Amino acid sequence: MGERRSGSRIPAKDLPVILKKFKVDLGTGELLDSTTVDANRSGISLLVPIHIYKVKNYDITLHAVDRSFSIKDEIVYIKGISPEESRISIMFTSSSGLEKYYELLDTVK
Repeated sequence: MGERRSGSRIPAKDLPVILKKFKVDLGTGELLDSTTVDANRSGISLLVPIHIYKVKNYDITLHAVDRSFSIKDEIVYIKGISPEESRISIMFTSSSGLEKYYELLDTVK
């Protein structure tokens, strides 16, 4: 699975606080804390505390920590960083939570 996101990426340090961390559901019902690596209008990359081989489902739901929105989509890239952590990337297709995400992303100068 190759990385396919286009456009310049905004590093996490420059993102609004609400986009820096998400609760992630990989279809198991268990919510994992994740940390944003970078983001843009076409997708987002996150570090999640799960070994790459434990990810069996590529459908993912990102929940804003403040619960103001959720984004449901599919993982397009995954890389093991360590035995306890993986980097995942999502390329957005369509989700009801994207409007709020775009509003927040558009505040970055």
